[in-house]
Amino acid sequence: MAARGDPLQPTRRDPYSAVTMNTRRLVPPLLLALATSLAAASAPPQERVVPDRVVLKSGRELVGKLGGERDHKVYFRDDEVGPVVVPRLHVRTVVRGDAEPGLFAPLVLEPAASAPPKNFVRFEAPAGEKPGALLTGVVRLFEERTRTTLFLVGAVHVADHDFYARVQDLLDGCDTVLFERVGHGKAGSPPPDEEIARYDALFRLQIKLKDLLGLEFQKDGVDYQRDFWKNADVDMESLSARMKEEGVGLPTDPPLIRGLLSLVMGVLDASKLGENAQFRQQIKRQSAAALATFDVLFGGAMQNLGKVLIDWRNDAALAVLDRELAAGPKGRWIAIFYGAGHLPDMTQKLLARGLEYQGVDWLKAWVIE
Repeated sequence: MAARGDPLQPTRRDPYSAVTMNTRRLVPPLLLALATSLAAASAPPQERVVPDRVVLKSGRELVGKLGGERDHKVYFRDDEVGPVVVPRLHVRTVVRGDAEPGLFAPLVLEPAASAPPKNFVRFEAPAGEKPGALLTGVVRLFEERTRTTLFLVGAVHVADHDFYARVQDLLDGCDTVLFERVGHGKAGSPPPDEEIARYDALFRLQIKLKDLLGLEFQKDGVDYQRDFWKNADVDMESLSARMKEEGVGLPTDPPLIRGLLSLVMGVLDASKLGENAQFRQQIKRQSAAALATFDVLFGGAMQNLGKVLIDWRNDAALAVLDRELAAGPKGRWIAIFYGAGHLPDMTQKLLARGLEYQGVDWLKAWVIE
């Protein structure tokens, strides 16, 4: 409590003297404030710092400073609650204050500047000290009727560990993920042994490629054990029956081809190749360049096979999407996680249905020295 006669507490007996003394005490601070304002006006303007944001699936936003992302967790200092660690499964997206909103921003307010690409696999050759890369595309679409944001995420079945870590976080930010996986029988039962044998050569070829190039297999790099992830592919038996109807087969169906593949894979020793880093990178560059011409392969001699492996399976995946859109709530984020070779046909079919194209981003599947 102020002492009796304190000039900051006017008294009834002498109000004038109290106000006068208050005014005298306020004069120096007023002059200081005026001088500070003048100095601030003459100083160069400071750049406004925009905070980072973590948008949760629940709709809540954390505002503050991003500490980093690792092991599928977001480390963040919120302006209100302080340091927090948020599992990526609960995060819709991370928006950095110092970066322009990208493909994974909460909203895309401007339409995409151009049409979607015709191919969703790109090869960038190394240039000088700059490493090359094999890149796969991610397309963002929007359906007005259900207010659904749809991501088509291009997969490659063998890739760098960091690629799968990024894909995992992207997919886990969605409410529903529809993924590609033929490796099942009808009604989800194990496929018959004869079907497994038919596709076994392709599986072993992928595994050998993974070992030769020092990459990771997709099923090992991505965790599918999520209750909101759903298989949106056909079963092995139906696929084989469809190919028989169309008079086509897998490239590995002829016994001679299977035998040659077994011979070649038996000769190639991944451990020996790993000792020659230069040769490994050369094989990696050549493989990446070949994968980038996937659209040419199925547009030529293998066009009929492409109609089954690509077009027909895409229709099956989009049928699952239709059921999901009809049954689920509005405003969700949904992803379709399929081989990048499926995306051109899938994108065009969705655009024909009236979905809005909102852009494309590229992820590095392979880094090539």
